[in-house]
Amino acid sequence: MRNIYFALGLLIVLAGSCIDNESDLGTNKISRIKFKMQFDENGYRADRWTEFALDCPEIIQENEEKPLTYRWDINYKTVSTEKDLRFICDELTTAEQGSFPCRLTVSNEDGSSWLDFRLTVTSPYQEGLLIMSKVEEGSMLSFKREDKKGQEFQLNAYKLNNPDFPLGSEPRDILQLNEFLYIGTENPNQIVKVNSQTMEAVALLDYPGEHLDFMSVPPAWTYTIYCFDNGREIELDASQDAFMNAYQQAIDDIYPGAELANNAVAVGWSTVVYNNTDGILFDVTSFEEFFPEEFLGKKLIDMKSCKDTEELLVVVESVGQAPDIVYLNPGNSVHYSTVSTAGTGISNQSVFVASQQYSRLYYSVGNQIFVYDYSTNGNFPTQASYTVGQSGDVIKAMVLTEDDSKLYVAWESASGDELKGNAKCFVLMGDGEEWEEHGIAGDIVRMIYKL
Repeated sequence: MRNIYFALGLLIVLAGSCIDNESDLGTNKISRIKFKMQFDENGYRADRWTEFALDCPEIIQENEEKPLTYRWDINYKTVSTEKDLRFICDELTTAEQGSFPCRLTVSNEDGSSWLDFRLTVTSPYQEGLLIMSKVEEGSMLSFKREDKKGQEFQLNAYKLNNPDFPLGSEPRDILQLNEFLYIGTENPNQIVKVNSQTMEAVALLDYPGEHLDFMSVPPAWTYTIYCFDNGREIELDASQDAFMNAYQQAIDDIYPGAELANNAVAVGWSTVVYNNTDGILFDVTSFEEFFPEEFLGKKLIDMKSCKDTEELLVVVESVGQAPDIVYLNPGNSVHYSTVSTAGTGISNQSVFVASQQYSRLYYSVGNQIFVYDYSTNGNFPTQASYTVGQSGDVIKAMVLTEDDSKLYVAWESASGDELKGNAKCFVLMGDGEEWEEHGIAGDIVRMIYKL
């Protein structure tokens, strides 16, 4: 019996000895990888064509510190093997996806650990300023996002998103109609229909004319875009992406040999155009003429809608005389005033933009901007309200926001390299941020504010 107890005691001692033994018995300890923190459970957001940066969280290895490798996968594709992610977001998240599935995998010789996260890539073209210009290689679109602070102009915004559908070499005009942009170029003659939120081409329309000078923004109730071609008019039915010439045939019958000015303005429920040959302002569909005695023998410089697009300011000139500004309400057949601009510096090189809320017409003389209250019936300002660039620079385009809070000005430097186009934002009301950028365009053709 004593021998049995002795044997049991010996087994217990030996067992205890095995449990307390800290030797590795010829094996290496496993270093499991642990992350000290998780990624944001709400996911991350970035704009297309911007760099998305995300640092690898701090890592703990259970025992020995061993060499680590990293792999970042976005939407099931490996985009980086660096420790910290730096990735250009070149693909938009679709509405069906909502966001991209993403994973960081960290490995050592013993195994791997991973963290999942979500990334939503949104369009950088939500709202902002779009400038069309000509550079050596052809047409260029420069875009500056204005609904997000601190954004710089993106050059070649169209080319970046459409490498296989180039624009023509000669930029002519650009406008926005609902959710689409229409970009007119020559060589070849075409109008490209573009998704305004992604800047991706959705249709390529062969323009049937010879020389696209101007495209008009139609009234809210219609989809007819009027294209002006060497004094003639071609309609683009934007609802069907089809061209027509019915109105031009009617114009030929009523005004034989007439050359139309390169302009059309939506006023109220109508679109008005100008017969430069005869000096006639008329409705393009009804052919109603407005105050013919005010325009007889005069050529159009520009015309702008005002007062919530219900009224019209028409700038015309006679040979050898200073331009006149005619203020009228076509829909109500009211002629308010005709004033001479003698002594103001206004010419056919001036750029105009009108407020929709106040009686203000902004006009340029060289690199200066004047503000004329047209309700004063000719009391023009004597001092410029705003100046851009240097003496000798020339303003090429101006845009007012719908609420009149900001004035955008694009101008060309008198000297400089190919990118001589510049832009500036003036804050007229509210708490907006002014900015100025240089070298963002070539020869400026058009500027619009894209919504």
